[in-house]
Amino acid sequence: MRLQSRMNIALTLFLAAALLALCFLLPQSAHSADSIKVSGTGAALGAIRLIAAEFQKAKGISVTIAPSMGSSGGIKAAAEGALDVALASRPLKDEERKLGLSEVLYATTPFVPIAHAALPVKDITRADIARILDGSLSTWPNGERIRFVLRPASDIDSDILRSLSPEIARSVDAARSREGMLIALTDQANADMIESTQGAVGFSALSVVKSEKQRVKVLSLDSMPQNNPVEVAKAKGPRKALYAVTRNDASTAARAFVQFLSSPSSRKILENTGNLPAEPASR
Repeated sequence: MRLQSRMNIALTLFLAAALLALCFLLPQSAHSADSIKVSGTGAALGAIRLIAAEFQKAKGISVTIAPSMGSSGGIKAAAEGALDVALASRPLKDEERKLGLSEVLYATTPFVPIAHAALPVKDITRADIARILDGSLSTWPNGERIRFVLRPASDIDSDILRSLSPEIARSVDAARSREGMLIALTDQANADMIESTQGAVGFSALSVVKSEKQRVKVLSLDSMPQNNPVEVAKAKGPRKALYAVTRNDASTAARAFVQFLSSPSSRKILENTGNLPAEPASR
């Protein structure tokens, strides 16, 4: 009995060692569930949620989409390891690259004027925008008060707005000091504010309007329609660039997600949600 007990113990130890060795020989995905966390600019999140669902089906890697934290917030979180992939509407700064980060341009989306759905207007000009911002144009043709929704001064949307014309650049910052101006902190809050405020107008990434089905009116800019990303790009209209940012030592799962952004299924989703996928040479 004692000999049999010793033989059983030896056999148990042998089997445990063999199982442990087998675990090390198996691919990592065979014995652990991969997952990644993604967030960043709100301009990207609607389409990325749809892409993440396809990625999970194709790769078996779960993706958690955290609430919008903006480009800079997402980049900081990626640098600290709190995010596997950050989404940004600007390229990395030199000091951010020194933190061990790199970016991939995966799409652009038109930066479009949007208005409350009930407004009886279809087009707005750069001259109109400058006059609204400097206060010399305060009502719509139907007599309704114009409510322009601004973004924070440091936000990339404010930079793009300033780039539309020298007149707009001169008036946009002064507009912030006027009493009663509306300021939205995030892409989603911006679209929601314009959707819910009578007489409201502002600018948004087309991807936010399309992917999140915002009930707003996309206006033409200087008589040029803004709903077609390809035509806007050809005409060199205002656009937001969208980047995927990862640490240089990113996990295999994070790298797989960034690569998936250029897949045929991802490109189709991007096109259907108001984006122009980046050409392979841009990656």
